[in-house]
Amino acid sequence: MNKKNVILSLAALMLLAGVGWAMGLLGGEDPKVAEAKHLREQLSQDRDKMTESERRASYENLREKTRDLTDEQRRAVWEGGRQDMIQRVDQLLSMPKAERDKELDEWIERSEQRRKEWAANGDQGPRGDRGADATPAERAQRSKQRLDRSTPEMRAKMDALKDIMNQRREERGLDPVKGPRGMFGGGGGR
Repeated sequence: MNKKNVILSLAALMLLAGVGWAMGLLGGEDPKVAEAKHLREQLSQDRDKMTESERRASYENLREKTRDLTDEQRRAVWEGGRQDMIQRVDQLLSMPKAERDKELDEWIERSEQRRKEWAANGDQGPRGDRGADATPAERAQRSKQRLDRSTPEMRAKMDALKDIMNQRREERGLDPVKGPRGMFGGGGGR
């Protein structure tokens, strides 16, 4: 092989590697997944500062960005949110009681505000009526998938959070919540 063929071969190989990387085939993250992860992280950071309509629009934008992703890619996007939540719960559970109560009071205030906003919005919650027409089998399947994606440790932490949240709600004269949506502003099976 002469020098010209070697250079052309290397250039072609580099071009193929660049295209493969850009498409997420060579160890790099797919740009669509990276964009969706960035949106989810921004939403996680800014969620408490947003109005209900801004949160709704942001979640809808994120859903739109993840619509064409594979199931595995969508799980990768949302896994970061689960990890953020576990970290928040760990921090809360390790706080001294006075500090924890202050933080819980803030969570409860936001939760109650969302509940009022949703009630004014026809009690549709954060997702509108999406999923309302799901069959019992589809709801059971989604429940099983959520269970499969969690660990016993994660479920124990969420149960501990629910317990201290309900204890604080009781101290404030509020009704307890039963599920995660109730802890964060939804109906939660109340």
